[in-house]
Amino acid sequence: MSTEIAAELKVAMQALKQYGGLDPTKNKAAIRGVGKVMGSEFAKWMIANSSPQSPGVDSCESRLVVTGLSSFWKDNGIGEMKVVEEEPLTIGIEGCHDCLGWMTGVGVPVCPFKEGFLEAVFDGVLNSKHSVEETECCGTLSPSCKFKVTEG
Repeated sequence: MSTEIAAELKVAMQALKQYGGLDPTKNKAAIRGVGKVMGSEFAKWMIANSSPQSPGVDSCESRLVVTGLSSFWKDNGIGEMKVVEEEPLTIGIEGCHDCLGWMTGVGVPVCPFKEGFLEAVFDGVLNSKHSVEETECCGTLSPSCKFKVTEG
């Protein structure tokens, strides 16, 4: 089942690249909205497939959510995700399926899908409101994309 979910994420990212073109900021709200819908469904899947040993689902700690997400992304070839800063929580993503190829260095942030996706996952798994903002992006020639996660 996780490979099907990963395939759906990859297809969505690819389709949204095409929809957003070289400047996804023009359609940021719509692309972010699709990310939120998929992130909400992913959070439900994470919770349904959790066990007491599963990181990021049975604990209410944001860092553990990243651990669960990171394992899923790496195992399914979507990218490398890790915590790069504890306070505020900042997630780094390298080699992301979404940013690879022609989106690198286009001059604008290209990850509104991941902003919405991550926000919905944190909201759903931790059952509280979060805000996710991309602070660095491969689209602007940063070596990785970084996302600041804040509660409230």
